[in-house]
Amino acid sequence: MTTRNILIVFIAAIALLSCDGMFDYSPYLIDFSEENRNVNQQNIGKLANQTKDDTITILLAILIVGLMKQKSL
Repeated sequence: MTTRNILIVFIAAIALLSCDGMFDYSPYLIDFSEENRNVNQQNIGKLANQTKDDTITILLAILIVGLMKQKSL
């Protein structure tokens, strides 16, 4: 190997080794604060506590709008 190739390999090795700790490789390595932990479970609990009437109202509104569009065609 020439001196130039050795220098390129040496600089590349230093560049690759100096990046330690610069990137997160896994989402499980991130340390979340306590308020951001178990967000899915918290939101599922909020959804479970909501009343069921909202879903029926939205469904009826969609059906009525669909029927109105069908009559206008």
